[in-house]
Amino acid sequence: MADNQAVLLSVIVPSLTGEIPRSIPDDGSVEVVAVKGVSPVSAARNEGLARVAGDYVAWADSDDEVSENWLSNVLQGLDGRPDVLSFNARVEWVDGKRPSYRVGGPAYAADVMAERTNGQLWNKVIRRELFNGLSFHGVAHEDYRLLCELLPRAKTFRHIDKDLYVYRRSVNGLSQHTDVDSARNAILGLIEFLDASSDVWKPEITKGVAQRVADFCRNAESSPDLRRFIRSALPLVLLDRSLSARTKAKCLLAGIGI
Repeated sequence: MADNQAVLLSVIVPSLTGEIPRSIPDDGSVEVVAVKGVSPVSAARNEGLARVAGDYVAWADSDDEVSENWLSNVLQGLDGRPDVLSFNARVEWVDGKRPSYRVGGPAYAADVMAERTNGQLWNKVIRRELFNGLSFHGVAHEDYRLLCELLPRAKTFRHIDKDLYVYRRSVNGLSQHTDVDSARNAILGLIEFLDASSDVWKPEITKGVAQRVADFCRNAESSPDLRRFIRSALPLVLLDRSLSARTKAKCLLAGIGI
């Protein structure tokens, strides 16, 4: 693909009902691939990937929304053809009982590049070729597992420091660990995957998985094996000058049980 060619962006929307975010623009630069009635979400994501024709892939949940200037900013950000483009997002609770918060900013971009891993799909646009030979697995943290494999392939990364996506979060969602066993098993699967990974990029991925395990330990029932993993990864995390103090503190507190 030459740099002067127009970019076709494929947006994959796993949706049990077939609905898509009404805020996604109807534009010739966008191909919307709605995957209707396929469960679990990992199977829906895989079907979507098999159907896309675009040069780049973006992801959206059916109950989320993109900003009015999402497309123009994304297309501008893809000028120069980075492997991965990310942007800020606002997370809003569906029940409105908790304050919204922001994902993104310069520290976020630095963490993604340093760790080569970050679990959110919905605030990224990724070159389609990077997905070759990869697939989603499991029913929880399926996006994180795939990004652990995909992001080390990326050679170029760009971040737009603007809020372009609204993620609707539910207290019943898998990311809230209401099903503790399911989330715990998914993370143990990540650690197993890490143990079998190439030594070339294992240190970088270890830092990212340590952060994910730290999130789990601080937000749900933790277990001795997860805390052992955190403690084993702490020297790698704490001695890395490229990681933010936020990431180090999160892992340190989780590792000592706070």
